[in-house]
Amino acid sequence: MAYTTSYDGTNSGLQVGQNLGHITTQFLQSEASLNQACLRDLRTTNPHHDKDRIQNTNGGLLKDSYCWIFDSEEFQQWQDNQSNCLLWIRGDPGKGKTMLLCGVIEELTQSFGGTANVSFFFCQATDVRINNATAVLRGLIYSLVKKQPSLLSHVKSQYDHAGKALFEDINAWDALSRIFTDILKDPTLQSTYLIINALDECTTGLTSLFHLITHILSVYPQVKWIVSSRNWPDIEERLDTTHTAPISLELNEVSVSESVSRFIQHRVHHLAKVKKYSDDTRHTICRHLSSNSQGTFLWIALVCQELDRTSRRHALKKLEAFPPGLDALYDRMIDQVRSSEDAEPCKRILAVMSIVYRPVAFDELASLIELPDDLSHDSETLSEVIATCGSFLTFPGFPIDKVITPSPNPLAAAKYACIYWIDHLEAGTRNESYGLILNERVRVDAFLQQKYLHWLEALSVLGSVSYAIQGMKKLEMVLQEKDDSETIIRRAEDALRFIRYHRTAIESTPLQVYCSPLIFSPAESFTRTCYQKERPDWVLNDPVVEKCWGLCLQTLEGHTGPVFSIAWSQDGSRLASASIDKTIRIWDPTSGQSVSTLERHAEPVSSIS
Repeated sequence: MAYTTSYDGTNSGLQVGQNLGHITTQFLQSEASLNQACLRDLRTTNPHHDKDRIQNTNGGLLKDSYCWIFDSEEFQQWQDNQSNCLLWIRGDPGKGKTMLLCGVIEELTQSFGGTANVSFFFCQATDVRINNATAVLRGLIYSLVKKQPSLLSHVKSQYDHAGKALFEDINAWDALSRIFTDILKDPTLQSTYLIINALDECTTGLTSLFHLITHILSVYPQVKWIVSSRNWPDIEERLDTTHTAPISLELNEVSVSESVSRFIQHRVHHLAKVKKYSDDTRHTICRHLSSNSQGTFLWIALVCQELDRTSRRHALKKLEAFPPGLDALYDRMIDQVRSSEDAEPCKRILAVMSIVYRPVAFDELASLIELPDDLSHDSETLSEVIATCGSFLTFPGFPIDKVITPSPNPLAAAKYACIYWIDHLEAGTRNESYGLILNERVRVDAFLQQKYLHWLEALSVLGSVSYAIQGMKKLEMVLQEKDDSETIIRRAEDALRFIRYHRTAIESTPLQVYCSPLIFSPAESFTRTCYQKERPDWVLNDPVVEKCWGLCLQTLEGHTGPVFSIAWSQDGSRLASASIDKTIRIWDPTSGQSVSTLERHAEPVSSIS
């Protein structure tokens, strides 16, 4: 960012009093900084970092375990035939699809160097950030514009008007689909390969993703696709077979079996080197893995991880304890957790990790679980307990690109709970025909009366006030459906009115939540009454305010002139407003957030429909 200061007028030396001129300070953002801001907001995850993490977790990329695919008839047909634009790699769990794709990405990248775009994305069902179709598009676009920066103009043309909301609001999929197709029809686009791993782990929007892929296959045959998934019939039905070259790992049993053997040799060689196994021990381990793996890479990797934690003299005894097949192996790992000295904290940790909406940090995990003091305040000991959970959990470390100030962040431990606690409450009561249990009702009521303002302050600091509005709306609905207590429902309704009415002040200045909102809320507001003790003591005379909340639910702020016309979307999820300021704004009526601004109208906009 560049700063310039200019002065028009006559002035010299030090002057106290009136300046006979105008001092103007300009803050000019460079094009480079604007581009970087766009890239930061577009990025949900860096697919290249995901690939590195996956490879490191699986012991590195072994060329001998994937090179067979390049000689297969299906791959060569996909590579050479213009009509077969999509290569579908299909197989059962643990058969090595992900590492196979990592190898293909590696070879394509090295083969083409800087003359082609190799854009890829790894879906993961357990991570809400990368388990949906919108995230897939964001990842593919991010990879494309990083490789070929001139393509960023297609993103910037929309981003300059909407900002980060372009990638996150309810219309994000449609906006990103248009941007994606604009990129693919750009005449300067280099040869492009688009790769998506684990379509079966895209839990939201998969149908829309299939429609987009099918459309691109028919319109842009020069773009090559590779996707992988489990052997799911519905995926087979949705893929356009006229453009698809499928590779079944089960039908390529000989090639896969040879790859498994090479993988075993590689992993056991590494173990023998570290553990100093004798030749007899090494051969015994290789034979056992070959005869019990059932051609499953994941089984081999899990067993080798356990052997890596086992002393040399107990290796063969430990080896015999591993049952063949993934299901039996996981059952044994569960039994190990149950019989360990840390069984109770392990079960609590696994229970929480099975329902969180994204991976959580150490501090967050400790705050979400009731743990003994020696665990909750000792990250090293907690790390040891997590290791006891076996291969069910991994701790990848802290990526350097996530380091932010302040450090340490005092809100780090509370961030997940702040944003998602209402979602978990709603999920926990979704299938219950009866109301909230007494304990839940008491806690929700205590939250509304004692912690609500503190929660709003924290969300403001985290830049997530919109979650407060969405969350309180969801809480209100849960209480109306599941609770017959009129008092707690009215408290929740009042809390929602409170944040909607005072959002602007709280969002811009977090500590305002204890000041003007409490002073200017209606006299009989539940929230105002509950938090009288939080008000500043310098307010001596209260202003005259209404007795109750008025008919105005929410004020949408953003236009700089009168609004001439409004229109609702068909599903009621969006509101458009046209103004004399020559703009049209699109609003999320639930949160009151402006999600998009349409500018550059030559005249005031008088009507929309």
